[in-house]
Amino acid sequence: MTAFRNIVFFAAFLLVLFVVFTTLAAEDPVDQAKLFLQKLEQGDRGELVDLFGDNTCNCQPRGGYIAYLLYRSGEQNNLNALLGQSFSLGQPTVKSVPTKSKYQGGNLPWEQPESTEIDLPISFAEPGQAPYFLPLDMAFGYEMKAADFEQFCRHPEKNFADALALRIRPSLKPGLITEQTDSSKNTPEFTADFFAQLLNKEQSRYLRPKDAAGVRLPNGKVIAAQELADKLPRLKAANLKLLVGRRSKYKRWAVSKVFIRDPQLLLADGTLLKLVNRAWTGSEGGNTIPVAPSAASAKTKAEEIAE
Repeated sequence: MTAFRNIVFFAAFLLVLFVVFTTLAAEDPVDQAKLFLQKLEQGDRGELVDLFGDNTCNCQPRGGYIAYLLYRSGEQNNLNALLGQSFSLGQPTVKSVPTKSKYQGGNLPWEQPESTEIDLPISFAEPGQAPYFLPLDMAFGYEMKAADFEQFCRHPEKNFADALALRIRPSLKPGLITEQTDSSKNTPEFTADFFAQLLNKEQSRYLRPKDAAGVRLPNGKVIAAQELADKLPRLKAANLKLLVGRRSKYKRWAVSKVFIRDPQLLLADGTLLKLVNRAWTGSEGGNTIPVAPSAASAKTKAEEIAE
């Protein structure tokens, strides 16, 4: 009788393992990507950090994955602008990415790491809900001349890819970054001192984003924040490219990086400006050190057609 019970117990144990492994193997990376964006809408940094992971060497940014969720980290591939914001999802497209030989796992097929690129279009239904897109200097705390601000509002496509995610802001209110706090445990302090030693003067200007700076008229007066908000372009839509992977077929999928690309900007006069980042190469990664503004950093749709 005891032997029979042991056999039954062992069979049940094997059945449970089979169900667990089969369930994990059948998991869809798109479901994990959608769960991630759902948590992003809910605005819980702690839960979002738990959904990040690495299957090869898409290594964490300096300060850990929380750096992707805080403006003050200076992390280029930043998602703080979308945290707690309501947006609609479009139809995803999925592409499997082969694993480089140096990152491959064991000899058995199910021991190999898997990677996917998932593109998910997002959009904001109401213009009033769409976040603002700031000039580079304004986003990094440098006061602007009124003429330069007006020029940006007419042509925000110039150098739009420079620190793109850090320039998208849900509001212009003071304290958005300087008073930024987080409930997650062990949140690191992000200091610029170390990186500043490695950069030239122009690059150092754009090391850490700050609260939106003001705009000054020729007569010395500062334009009211609401007037600035009324003139700034807004992010109507964009494409989110998520890198999602798992260490083997029987591990859970995790998000390693998310990139905001191809923004569609709604101008104050109602014009919708569709911008296109340079072609994806697959080598883009996290970079805590911003580059200096460059006229060759990105192309607009019109430039791409002209080529």
